[in-house]
Amino acid sequence: MVNKSDVRGAVPADAPARRTVGDKGGIWMLAAIALTFLTVGLWGGAGGVYSAHQDRELVSNGVHSIGRVTAVNFKTYRYSKVFTITTVPFVAGDGRQYSAEGRERYNERRDGPRNEFAAELMGRELTVFYDPADPGNSVIEGQERPYAGPIILLTLLGGLGAFGCLITLFGFIGLRQAKRNLQALS
Repeated sequence: MVNKSDVRGAVPADAPARRTVGDKGGIWMLAAIALTFLTVGLWGGAGGVYSAHQDRELVSNGVHSIGRVTAVNFKTYRYSKVFTITTVPFVAGDGRQYSAEGRERYNERRDGPRNEFAAELMGRELTVFYDPADPGNSVIEGQERPYAGPIILLTLLGGLGAFGCLITLFGFIGLRQAKRNLQALS
């Protein structure tokens, strides 16, 4: 008598069953990942494009006022990117004072040491564009949010997610066809 454990390739009786043609676990995982990429790409990209567009609308159609820089701070973001955060109070058409905050990339080689650069910015007059219906909604001229980052996010993640969804769709169609073919053979 042959011992079953001595036979190569033998499958123990308590081993989990192999996946069959109708098992869609891998495709569902791909679908979940693809939909996540698509959602993040569309949500983040579209939101960023909308914000950048709002800034440009304020510059084109908003009311402008002159303000002076009263505070300069430096903030380090991911990948050691340093930005200058400037605070510019301004007086709106209703006679009340509001404040705009701007953000620009800081480079020590180009701009010099932080303390000297901050001293140079303090008191500088800058043009602020604001919405007359909501003066708190304002942007400093030249410091509008960019389109590039959101468009890259929208294109890469959104495109990758859409491609993954398409592959998933073809995977489901292929599984359905393979299952029909197996049923026809049976």
